[in-house]
Amino acid sequence: MKRLLSLACALLLSSALADVVSTPLPIPATQAPLGQTASVDWNSQTVTVEGAATTRTGLTQAQAYLQGKAAATADAQRLLAVALAGIQVDAKTTVKDFEMQSDDIATKVRSIVRGQIVGQPRVERMPDGSSIVFVTMSAPMGSAINLLQAVRPKPPAPRIMVNITNVKIINPPYRPPSGRFSGLIIDARATAFSPCLLPRIYAQDGTLVWSYNALGTRDDGVSGYARSVSQAQIMVDRGGPNALVVQGLYADRCDVVVSQMEAESIRAYNRITGFLDNYNVTIVF
Repeated sequence: MKRLLSLACALLLSSALADVVSTPLPIPATQAPLGQTASVDWNSQTVTVEGAATTRTGLTQAQAYLQGKAAATADAQRLLAVALAGIQVDAKTTVKDFEMQSDDIATKVRSIVRGQIVGQPRVERMPDGSSIVFVTMSAPMGSAINLLQAVRPKPPAPRIMVNITNVKIINPPYRPPSGRFSGLIIDARATAFSPCLLPRIYAQDGTLVWSYNALGTRDDGVSGYARSVSQAQIMVDRGGPNALVVQGLYADRCDVVVSQMEAESIRAYNRITGFLDNYNVTIVF
């Protein structure tokens, strides 16, 4: 009798699963592909995925729409969780690395995924009478940054240069620059730079020029990203119209290095307006 009941349950489960099947299908990537069905647009600071599901034949259009939408939404949520986990946090870690360290991070990722609103479903009817339902879902990059506050990753300490000789060094008096800049644009197109959530800027001698503050970030991301200097200069919220433009020398993933002279200029101008503290930084890649 138990074997008959088990067999009956298995048949019912198989029949239910046959109605709606999650089907991963490729979509075109906007900026940086995370996989076949997900992409990150660093310009708009969003992660976008497209879930898909097929329905069996014999259903009315209304039934196919409702069942397909539910399954495609579940597929999109799964893909969005995977996409968020794959985002590069800094030059060495991804969100998934933090998920493995903290259950709180993993819980927050699931909460972000469940809280996103899906776009208008798109339905394609197949010749055999079945349907494929597509659902698009996006999440702002700021949500991924906010969830990292649970572990509060600390930026690396600047390298300290220690003089162990008895040579007396006389530094000339500091003369503040006359110009006032409201932001910083780093042109890293000639380097191997790749975007991430928490980029850093270093001087040529290895000292840290700018990094994120674990106690305070911006909802629209630590830095802005653009594909050209002219595009960066119209980003008003990053101080672009009156930003200091600096050329990047080289990069290690999302850690970009500028010349020693440019680094000193950035530090000097920042003392006047504090644009680095306000995250008015845009990186062109």
